[in-house]
Amino acid sequence: MNAESGLRQEVIKEMETLPEDQLRDVLEFVESLRRESSPSPTSIEEKIEARLADVPDEALDELPEDASENLDHYV
Repeated sequence: MNAESGLRQEVIKEMETLPEDQLRDVLEFVESLRRESSPSPTSIEEKIEARLADVPDEALDELPEDASENLDHYV
């Protein structure tokens, strides 16, 4: 077994002991690593979408419904 394969197996073994919520965090971390290694987005829409991908749904749910209309009030 080579070192890379051993490392992969060690990571998998450790992940198998994690509770579901921590596995979700691991998945989000791995996805963020993949995004960092992929070519950077070019349009402003793609850049915004890439940034929002890291924001948890719970945080977006807490935004006021009229935030875009009353931005000055909330800032």
